[in-house]
Amino acid sequence: HLRARFHNIEHHRAHLASCFFVSPFERAALLSIDGFGDFISTMWATGEGNAIDVLGQVEYPHSTGIVYTATTQFLGFPHYGDEGKVMGLAPYGHPRFIDEFREIIRTEENGQFRLNLDYFRHHSEGVEMTWDHGSPVIGRVYSDAFADLFGTPRAEGTPLTDRERDIAASLQLRLEEIAFHVLNNLHERTGLTDLGLAGGVAYNSVMNGKILLSTPFKRVYVQPAAGDSGTALGVCYQIYNGVLKCERGEVMEGSYTGPQFSNDEVQTALSGLSFETYTDDEVTKRAAHDIAAGLVVGWFQGRMEFGPRALGNRSFLADPRRSDMRELLNRKVKLREWFRPLAPSMTKRARIVQMGRIAIALDRAESVHRRLGGNVETERRFAHGRARRHDDQLGTLKARGHLVQICETARHTGNRFPAPLERFDALHRRPEQLLDAREATTALRLADLEDLLLGFIQQLGRLGASLERLT
Repeated sequence: HLRARFHNIEHHRAHLASCFFVSPFERAALLSIDGFGDFISTMWATGEGNAIDVLGQVEYPHSTGIVYTATTQFLGFPHYGDEGKVMGLAPYGHPRFIDEFREIIRTEENGQFRLNLDYFRHHSEGVEMTWDHGSPVIGRVYSDAFADLFGTPRAEGTPLTDRERDIAASLQLRLEEIAFHVLNNLHERTGLTDLGLAGGVAYNSVMNGKILLSTPFKRVYVQPAAGDSGTALGVCYQIYNGVLKCERGEVMEGSYTGPQFSNDEVQTALSGLSFETYTDDEVTKRAAHDIAAGLVVGWFQGRMEFGPRALGNRSFLADPRRSDMRELLNRKVKLREWFRPLAPSMTKRARIVQMGRIAIALDRAESVHRRLGGNVETERRFAHGRARRHDDQLGTLKARGHLVQICETARHTGNRFPAPLERFDALHRRPEQLLDAREATTALRLADLEDLLLGFIQQLGRLGASLERLT
């Protein structure tokens, strides 16, 4: 008979474990920040060796995640996970509603914060949640007072106006202010300069990318599956390392833990189609040449990534110098909103990248993981009385702080992803930078090989037709 003991691990303690026990840090400050889990929205702690010591928390009904979800709904993005769309929209606006958001969520002493509950429904009326094909559907979180403050809610699918862009910019700024308030208090209390970060709000890569500039922390480890999926990982490590006191193992330097397929399996799935085979060296050379020629490459290798981001194993790669590439990928391939960000990838040695008039400063990000937004500084130009991001040379980078992947672990994890970047650099003798459509589409996240490859081929076919029409 198999006998087992069950352990009850609280939600945020699982998040904390997921960003500490697999991190490179022997001792670190830790922050878990999300909507809610076990009636707690935020928890901060220190980790040392095999122990995590909780220092403080923010309890129901106060939550940064609730503010972001409520505003996302108000802006006409009703689906679970649409908060990332609002983060992508924010750089196109100005934070002229920042005073309103400072009234909606207020900072308090000792890293605490509180909501003005007049603007929310979850604490008094409750918010219904149903399920649609495995995805949660959350009822309206914002109150009538929220609508009185900002005006009529935007209907889904209607055109975006300056109001929506400015509300998004104000929300993003206030989230950053609250997060840095918590983090600066955590550093002041602990004196530590290494930080582990998890929780759904830790998917906000723009916020993450400013931590090194806005707080005293010098190194940041962000759990690749920072959201609730990562608690499955955290629970295991909390039991193994924290409860059973087993020795900590290898650092989680990548998120490539999903299914993988052999060449034979790929060829079987492609039977009946015309295809060519290449060696590793040939395929990276071909990819670099195709990208340089303005084509889009579907990069499929190794294990699927754990978490919501495609990080080089299930990605579309394209040359960011082509000003219409963002429109092609968003509208024609990924079938999504025009403003959704695309992520540049570069090799570790590319500390400062100059392309056109856009500079991406990465010199302080050497030790971080995959969920950081680079500090993208852009020149502004004015059109119709409002500032717009300059994008003559690099139309795909429209925002300050987009996600940047630094390919620093690939060599010893068997990942070939840096090779096309290096080939591309050799072809043009310029800073290595590839545009990577990182938020994978539904087709790319399927685990079934035939469905996955079929989806990949269909999307590339749509892109080819779009390129022909444009040229």
